[in-house]
Amino acid sequence: FKLFKVHSRMKQYAKALSDIGRALELEADNVDWRIQKSKLLKSLGQCDRAVAELAQVQSENEEVQALVREASECDQTIAFAQKALMEGDYRTAAHYFQVAMKFVEQASDLLLQKASALLYTGDYYGVISDTGKILKQYPQHLEAYRLRGMAYIRLADHEIATQHIREG
Repeated sequence: FKLFKVHSRMKQYAKALSDIGRALELEADNVDWRIQKSKLLKSLGQCDRAVAELAQVQSENEEVQALVREASECDQTIAFAQKALMEGDYRTAAHYFQVAMKFVEQASDLLLQKASALLYTGDYYGVISDTGKILKQYPQHLEAYRLRGMAYIRLADHEIATQHIREG
């Protein structure tokens, strides 16, 4: 659990999630750790898993209930966004992904889906911005380079587009 705290402070959320998972394997009935794990899952954009984690906590505590409501709202928002994206309603998808981003701290998968939707709506600068955030966290993210290159192509900046597509 101590490593979880260290990794959380350093904003290394993937490592922190692994640490808290191992701690819960050793002490599965520790409610505080399960709440911490659900908060971390929500901040990573894995709201469906956060809801499932909180379902295992039997508490009438107001803080826990507020966290359940927030994680459920986040999960529903992401589900709406993904459904709209699959149906080709890109403006609605981009809107819901933007709303979902208010619930999370680091969710490159949501940013990537939002960038995909923005590409189809013609918001190329939004695509460049969102993919830039992804590439800051994951410098080797191939799909982010591809989307970024496509946005630069649509903006007729072929030199930069070629550079990004080659990097990807």
